[in-house]
Amino acid sequence: MGRFEGSGVVCDPNAPKNCATGLQRGQAAPFSGQLLSADLALNLGLKAEYCDARLTLEVDRAKALLQLDLDSERRLRAIDAEGAKAAQELLLKRLAEATPWYERPWFVASAAVLGTVAAYALAMKSADWIR
Repeated sequence: MGRFEGSGVVCDPNAPKNCATGLQRGQAAPFSGQLLSADLALNLGLKAEYCDARLTLEVDRAKALLQLDLDSERRLRAIDAEGAKAAQELLLKRLAEATPWYERPWFVASAAVLGTVAAYALAMKSADWIR
């Protein structure tokens, strides 16, 4: 950093508008701007110095959290897909093992009753015809 002779003002040679100077109570400021205490100036300087590192850490942390969320969602979708596949296989197995409709008890009983009634009616009709 360069120094202006006699004024006590120190400026950054790469950014000439970035200047600093020490002041005593009652002394006139050599330029306009904000007056900061030494502790606040040091604190702001340290924050600025480590701002990029902190930002990098925060971005990396956010990326890691998002990656965890993404991995969790992928696992959940895989579990859902496995469950749906298992349900489909179970339904296909039940369908393959299912008794055909014409072999079910209700159909056989209905057919037997209807067949008996039809045979009885036919027999009665034949008996009337023969007489």
